[in-house]
Amino acid sequence: MTIKRLKLKISGMTCEHCASSIEKSLVQAGVIEANISYLAKGGTVSIDLRKTTLDDVLAAVQSRGHYRVVDVLELNSGESSSARHLIIIGGGSAAFTAALQAHELGARVIAPEGGELIMQIAMGLKFEATVADLREMLHPYLTASEGVKLAAITFTKNLEQLSCCAT
Repeated sequence: MTIKRLKLKISGMTCEHCASSIEKSLVQAGVIEANISYLAKGGTVSIDLRKTTLDDVLAAVQSRGHYRVVDVLELNSGESSSARHLIIIGGGSAAFTAALQAHELGARVIAPEGGELIMQIAMGLKFEATVADLREMLHPYLTASEGVKLAAITFTKNLEQLSCCAT
């Protein structure tokens, strides 16, 4: 089975019901997997190239009324959707940016220590932050791992080793 994974930007959605309606239409058109979100203004689809074409996908979206696919990005070339994984250790800004970039490329992201990171990613996705947006942002507070490091250093009273965020 030759699988193609596509990221779609869709205009015309006004609520999550719109996204659900588009997903149903895509599944009826032969799409293997469809994850459409109103907040993301689009989503991802996986198609079997032997059964479904890009034209079928576009027609399925547009058959539901005023929805239009305004951009299509191919996420991989025939690999299964589980081919890309990212495990993030830690919870700083770099981990947050890496997780968002990996998500944009269709990877599955795991962050065993990332409760704070997961919340940041969710907020970034909700407000459609791009990697470029994140590069310009600073976290005005310590991350969980920096807080533990700060506490450990404070016990030794060597204040020169404090995190840059604590000065």
